[in-house]
Amino acid sequence: MTVSQPMNLAQVKTVRLSVLSDMVDRPAWLESTMSQAAGILRRKAPLYIPVTANGNIHPAVAEWARRYHSVNTASAYASDVALFFRWLGPGNDWLAVRRAEINDFMDRRRFGASGDDDLRDIPAEPVSASTLARNLVAIRSLYDVAVGLGIISGNPVPSGRINATKGQLSADVNWLTRRAYDRWRSEGLLGIGSARGESLMMRERNTAYADLLYHTGLRRTEGAGLLTFEIPSADFSTRLVSGRVPASLSKGSPSRGRMMYLDRATHQSITSYVTGAREVEVAFGLRSGIYEQDADPLILKEISRRGGIPTKVLVSRPARAGEERWWRLDDLTLAQRTRMYALDEEGRRRPLMVWLGTGGKPVGVSNWNTVFKSASARTAGSRGAWGAGLAVLDDTTIRVHPHMLRHSFALYVFALAAHMEMCQRGALTPGAFDSMVRSQNIWLRVQTLLGHRSVETTRNYYLAPVLALEWEWFMRAAEGAPLSLDHTLSQVAALDDRVADA
Repeated sequence: MTVSQPMNLAQVKTVRLSVLSDMVDRPAWLESTMSQAAGILRRKAPLYIPVTANGNIHPAVAEWARRYHSVNTASAYASDVALFFRWLGPGNDWLAVRRAEINDFMDRRRFGASGDDDLRDIPAEPVSASTLARNLVAIRSLYDVAVGLGIISGNPVPSGRINATKGQLSADVNWLTRRAYDRWRSEGLLGIGSARGESLMMRERNTAYADLLYHTGLRRTEGAGLLTFEIPSADFSTRLVSGRVPASLSKGSPSRGRMMYLDRATHQSITSYVTGAREVEVAFGLRSGIYEQDADPLILKEISRRGGIPTKVLVSRPARAGEERWWRLDDLTLAQRTRMYALDEEGRRRPLMVWLGTGGKPVGVSNWNTVFKSASARTAGSRGAWGAGLAVLDDTTIRVHPHMLRHSFALYVFALAAHMEMCQRGALTPGAFDSMVRSQNIWLRVQTLLGHRSVETTRNYYLAPVLALEWEWFMRAAEGAPLSLDHTLSQVAALDDRVADA
């Protein structure tokens, strides 16, 4: 005997509110929507309201529909949501949907029906990446309304862009907790437990560079263009050593550089590479004669420092009859830095760029993208101590890129600053937490370390996860004080798919 399936009633209902003005017994969805917006019954454009597969209109859906006044946008988005409701089918609550089900919907739309999934009551043909992207924008906006109304705690729809070729999310994850970074560093860069094509020396170089970006917030070019004498000398009387990022390497700040601070572990990681693996590559370069082949070298003669930090260099140019002049480090371009040398006791040129590739040549900035991509692929296939590859909710493999480490540094600094304020304030009320999250002092601390011109850039693009925090979460994370920053960041990751934790 065949059991009949419930009828799928998902559709778009077009409602002209002007005809409902005299209605006495208004339905719950309309009553709720009217309470949210005064004068809604005078609206001329119709409401395009998606109906669930059970044939119901939820007040949150009606409120979402009310927010779109353009007929074309409203009808298109309503069709997208109704399609999603149809895909969910009768008996499935759209408010209980999780990220995994969104991923299934994405696969179904992008690649078409297969197997048992062809029973889903939506078109079987695959759609373009642009159509899928519009579907997700509409569905995500609906869940945003539900979150805003306090009906659900988080949006299950990821916010990343759609890769037009693969139909998958790109740039979905932009933050790594410290635990996730340590895992990627161990499995991806150091290759613990896996066969590697790179030498141990290259692994030491790669981890030192990644440590620099993750623990200072430097941009890819800012870290890649440093000279050996710009790495600050260790002062073991303090926990941090200070250096300076030259203006010529900083994006958007041509007139000034900024300070950078290295903790002892990061400084040791870089120093170990400079005095060890890097020296081996320099020896290869000296033996091959590649440094003597540079037609226009810049030979370092003297360094001028202010407060122990180098600011100017006296440079000789043999190609110009030994012409000597002082250069501000803020004016020394990346291309010029790759031609900087110091002479050893035998008068041989030794490169001053920190990061050297096989054979002793400076590493090109874009080459770091390849290093990070290979490390991410290695981590994705890892079956080491952490189990499966680094992923969000075990379904989206993460590709770590250099700028992600800058985002992660910003999140860490914010968590640290918030932790310090919590310790000072003691018990937090909802109002005090709201004030803390929006505190200009916290944002300015992060902005200064990142070198942004505008604090709004820091607030809107680098620290998106913390803008959605609620004080109840922070209080839960603070239980068992003192507050662990690792635990704090893990809690952020649990609430926001864009933050990866191990």
